[in-house]
Amino acid sequence: MSKYKFIQISDLHFSRIKNFTSFIEVAKEKDAPHLIDKLVFEDFKRNFITKWGKKLIYPSTFDSDVAIALLSRLHGIINNFDVLVITGDIASTGDDDDLRIAREYFDGKIPKNWTKAKNNFHSLFKHGVPIITVPGNHDRYHDFLLNPGFGPYERFFGMAWDFDKKVSNYDDGCKNKFYVKYSILEKLDSCLIFVAGDFSLRHQIYAEGFLGHIGQGRVDSVLQGMVSVTNKIRSNIINEGYKKYAVVWMVHFPPCFPGVDSGLKLINDYDLLNAVKNTNIKLLLAGHTHEPLWYRCPIHGDAHIFSCGTTSGVDVNNSNYYSEFYINVTGPDEYEFNAECYELSVDAKNKKIEFSVMQDFPAARKNKSFNFSIANAVANINNGPSSDILKS
Repeated sequence: MSKYKFIQISDLHFSRIKNFTSFIEVAKEKDAPHLIDKLVFEDFKRNFITKWGKKLIYPSTFDSDVAIALLSRLHGIINNFDVLVITGDIASTGDDDDLRIAREYFDGKIPKNWTKAKNNFHSLFKHGVPIITVPGNHDRYHDFLLNPGFGPYERFFGMAWDFDKKVSNYDDGCKNKFYVKYSILEKLDSCLIFVAGDFSLRHQIYAEGFLGHIGQGRVDSVLQGMVSVTNKIRSNIINEGYKKYAVVWMVHFPPCFPGVDSGLKLINDYDLLNAVKNTNIKLLLAGHTHEPLWYRCPIHGDAHIFSCGTTSGVDVNNSNYYSEFYINVTGPDEYEFNAECYELSVDAKNKKIEFSVMQDFPAARKNKSFNFSIANAVANINNGPSSDILKS
């Protein structure tokens, strides 16, 4: 058996403050000036009335109704998948309370003020499906100015970012072991390997521009750790006799994301792209921008970058997403894959929130090499059969 399925969610932005929109984010929307007047006073008032008090630049948080719908959805489908991947910004800040609420969400411990319904939620871990994460910039905020730093993330999600479930690991011989983790899923003669790297800023001095410390990441020596761990794992699994394997990298910040704001960019992102090329990585998962997008690596046409979009974060565009991936491992670093993007849909009449599959995964339309039909794209990318085989 060489077929794997996994779910990607991202930018959940859990917090002790629910349904909160930052006026700073609204102000960035040039096409929505009317929203600014409507929300600025409310945002300002809530910043002072809440326990967060002096946080003038407190970020947007999450939609509690969407979070409840997501948890229900995950309980219904997770048994059909091999792993749940979270590409950062699980919490709105690196504050203990925000991180605790984010951690307890996966245990089914939902705060009473999230819903009027009776809380009969269960832990996602009861299904036995691994959940692996990589921190995002929000998860590393450590003070009221939203300055980045190491923070208590590992205290809540484990040193291997796997909720202390012993699913992931780190290489003690790697000097960047605190920022690079890996997970190996095995099926008979095949392996699916995830290598995660945290490019969140270590300190605000590494940012660029005014308030760049809030939304930027930086490629640094962590990249060397990702390359080293990837090469070491490949060597080990070959020595163990595996003839089929695939390596997936997961980060929070998507490199060279089309049209990304300078305040959200990944500094030195071309170093990451060069490593993707030189290490022969074909699939890179990311989040951060709140926009779902499938695009090719500009310098390595065989590599595909998937940005998930925000799954439960409050967004001025009122959109939420998650993705499902289907991978068929056919040889050493050889695999076919398909991806589907699910978008939030609201049934106001019946008061239902549901996720429904989009006809096509949003793609970078400036990249003319893309075929926007998912089935045809998989066939063209891999010179192989239709994506239908991946779901069987």
